[in-house]
Amino acid sequence: LQDGYPTQLRSLLNPEIAVVNIGEGGDRAELNTDAADVIAELGTFDYRKNHYVIYWMGTNDLNNGRTVSELRADIASWISATRTAYPQAKLIGCSITPAAWLTGGEEAARTQINSSITANEIDGESFDVVVDLASHPKLDDNTDATYYESDDGHISPAGHTVIAREIRHEVEKLQGDYPLVKYFESRSDISDTDEYVFSGFD
Repeated sequence: LQDGYPTQLRSLLNPEIAVVNIGEGGDRAELNTDAADVIAELGTFDYRKNHYVIYWMGTNDLNNGRTVSELRADIASWISATRTAYPQAKLIGCSITPAAWLTGGEEAARTQINSSITANEIDGESFDVVVDLASHPKLDDNTDATYYESDDGHISPAGHTVIAREIRHEVEKLQGDYPLVKYFESRSDISDTDEYVFSGFD
């Protein structure tokens, strides 16, 4: 996605911070629940410096019949596994935005899951910070053609701009006094001791 939030985030952050997009269309939380899954997804980078991992999944899980309790457990397992694999990483969790293809029951489940995410208490686990995308006044209505595509579920480039700005704000707050480093365009250029933002969405 050329105009997706990871690409836009690159232009909003200090250019010496790398943004690595590892998001895959159709990805599901239930496929990323242990340390091996997380390492396979993120890679074997040394997280000795300041790094941020953005977690934005759940729509595909709900659309594939995952229950509230199952998805809550999946998210908690991902948080635990990521903290085990990369203890220095800062985790940014995002609430699940609306989508036209979620049925009545799935939409109710989305609301319940989002309540756990925004309360930042997911089966005993928590993110370092939460970005409540679903309640953002520009993203809470999936029929808004400015911020959503015509399928009333996928986010438009303008919507991704909103997301990039919200995430930039949180990254800059988390960044603290860590030094900035060289900017990298592609994953193959990454070394073990640099600063990155890893992003993923379904």
